Amino acid sequence: MASDDALLAVAALLGVAAYILCVDDAQASTTDTVPTDGGTDLNGWANNNPGNLVYISGDPFRGQTGKAGNFGVYDTLSNGVRAMGLTLTQYYNSGLTTVTAIVTKYSTTNQASYIQNVSAWMQVDPNEPLSWPDDEVPLIQAMVRQEQGSSQMSDSDVATYIAS
Repeated sequence: MASDDALLAVAALLGVAAYILCVDDAQASTTDTVPTDGGTDLNGWANNNPGNLVYISGDPFRGQTGKAGNFGVYDTLSNGVRAMGLTLTQYYNSGLTTVTAIVTKYSTTNQASYIQNVSAWMQVDPNEPLSWPDDEVPLIQAMVRQEQGSSQMSDSDVATYIAS
């Protein structure tokens, strides 16, 4: 019969192998394109990055702790949503004031569907200027819905996160 130490060593090795397989699988799935009817990339929730912000090297947003594939990983959902809000505010302040302009800068995949879905969910014309900051929470909610398939956050939670 094997000793307890030997069994623990084997379990540790198997655990490392399972972790590597899970990380490789998670990284592979984060590069998938977003379906046209709204995304299903649940890794965004696991990474506290429901907007699927790309990883930022050098001077990252507060709370970015690493990356999964091309996307940032945040220590809390609050910091991930805050980073998304700051990104969208930067876009808006630089002159990207419509859903079309913002989505075109934000995402390189399925832009036509992304714009159509976000506009429909917000009930706005995709080419009319948004009102900032009034439209920030609805825009984040719609974009998270597109990226993840649904939003698990209330509007008041999103407002609290972006203000933190």
